[in-house]
Amino acid sequence: MQRLADRLKTAMKPLSSWFWQQHFNARYGYLRFFDRRDAVFQVLSLTYFPARALPHARISRFCDLPEDIHSLFPAHADIRAVVLDKDNCFAETDKIGAHPDNLAALANLRRQFPGSKVIIVSNTAGAYLHEVRHAFGNELRLKRETERATGIEVYDHLHFKPHESVGKGVLMKLIEDKSTDVHAAHHVAVIGDRIFTDVFMANNIGAWALWIEDGVKKSNSPLVRIEKKLVDLIESRGIKPILPKKPPRTDPLPPSDAW
Repeated sequence: MQRLADRLKTAMKPLSSWFWQQHFNARYGYLRFFDRRDAVFQVLSLTYFPARALPHARISRFCDLPEDIHSLFPAHADIRAVVLDKDNCFAETDKIGAHPDNLAALANLRRQFPGSKVIIVSNTAGAYLHEVRHAFGNELRLKRETERATGIEVYDHLHFKPHESVGKGVLMKLIEDKSTDVHAAHHVAVIGDRIFTDVFMANNIGAWALWIEDGVKKSNSPLVRIEKKLVDLIESRGIKPILPKKPPRTDPLPPSDAW
């Protein structure tokens, strides 16, 4: 009887998956449309704002991270927290934990930025639309499994990178957490393997961007090739990355009797 029940469950899985996809598209399809529209607009904005696509530093693979991340950036950079991508950055795409080649670099990064000073922002783990679409429910399974495997908090968000709500949301989370000592975007570095998501997000909020150029596995995706050619084209025209700026000081006014 149990064997028959297992066979029926296996046979019904494709049908259940199809019905769930229809339910998901009916309920959340409009959000995916707006995410795609926002991404297209940001890419088109490169025609008048090409520096948005340029990282401030780049390395080939995550395991090439130096012991001190500041050595990759200008001397005045004051990085106090790191926003870390997951897929093809320190982990293989669709895998949970760090790739064996990247374990040492990830451990070193966590020593340099302990506690909540490192946070993962992914378009799979913690991305509500991705998790709900693939998990047959509202539980953020990938988020929990990634946190368990890495010991790093995964930021959960409704929209996909580079939607502005994702970058602003994680920045506010870091600022509100007093243990990070982050006061503004110039205290944050975003590390990721994609230009149109990770680098865009960093430049949109005014943070530092570190591009993992090849990732865990070199991708043959047409979109990845376009990103690389686009960066080469923009740099060949002498355009420089946007440097994060310190916000102006807002010292409180002196008491009235001091006027």
